[in-house]
Amino acid sequence: MLGAGVVFILTRNPLLLMAAAIIGVISPSGNEIGPFLSVEQAGLAQLLPDQRRTQVFAWYNLSGSLATATGAICGGWLAPFDSYRAVLVGYAMGGLVLAILFLFLTAVIEVPVESSIPPFRGPGGLWNKYDPRMLELDYFLAHPDRSWPVFREIFYEHFDRACPNKAHEVLAA
Repeated sequence: MLGAGVVFILTRNPLLLMAAAIIGVISPSGNEIGPFLSVEQAGLAQLLPDQRRTQVFAWYNLSGSLATATGAICGGWLAPFDSYRAVLVGYAMGGLVLAILFLFLTAVIEVPVESSIPPFRGPGGLWNKYDPRMLELDYFLAHPDRSWPVFREIFYEHFDRACPNKAHEVLAA
């Protein structure tokens, strides 16, 4: 978001502007439809007890709608002054504030590995045991005898005994 705001302020190149809009999650509808929505919702589902989840999700959606409405009002007030750069600076500053807030997130927000599927990276990760290139198509075509055992372990043995947690269910919904 911060990067997208800076790009929008500094350039007039249509390709860079389009890339910044896509990567910076600038939504044309004013609603949050970006790639981070499911991650945020999964994090909330993971943190909240069942009895509070509906209430918190209602406030989450209401605050998003209020932010959209506030942005529309501010944009309307600023339009006669041709001050789109001020809006973009505000967008970039909002991104900076979010980046700072993200530094203080608790580790509780992370999705645990309690589903019995080992992570790909980190301690006990599958990439410590296997080379990730073994899953590439070229490697598979050249060495199917070495690739099939890896596919079998990762996609059949681990996933067959998986027990999804609440965060997985929210991401899959």
